[in-house]
Amino acid sequence: MKHLRHYLTLLLVALLGTLTFIACDKDKDDDSDSSDTGANSIVGTWTRTDSYAKDITYEFIFKADKTFTYKVYYKGIQDHDNIGIYCTVENVLTIIFDTDSIKYREHTYIYSIDGNKLTLYTVAVSGVKDEDLDKEPIVLTRKK
Repeated sequence: MKHLRHYLTLLLVALLGTLTFIACDKDKDDDSDSSDTGANSIVGTWTRTDSYAKDITYEFIFKADKTFTYKVYYKGIQDHDNIGIYCTVENVLTIIFDTDSIKYREHTYIYSIDGNKLTLYTVAVSGVKDEDLDKEPIVLTRKK
């Protein structure tokens, strides 16, 4: 049973990866992705304060052109930031950092938006084994 679960998880990750490569084409002419408009749009600024170290705040800024900026603040002062591209297919979000300084460049999440809350469930992170992934949901709040 354990082997079957592991096999199915690997199959899911492989399928999601295939969808991501197909859907993340920056030259895509069809801009009908529902994540770009309306109340359920991922476009905007989302923040989260670290649950363990209350002095650390994380910020994602998703832009309509499918680029994002990720910033980390320590005691209100920006510590560092990174940029990259993202794509959404249905309720799957993939972010790809545009830097070699990040060991784990590609992250894939199942996401949902409820009002001003964005919840991310980690599906895959490049270079991380499935059993080592943090399974706790990441909840961010839309910044006004």
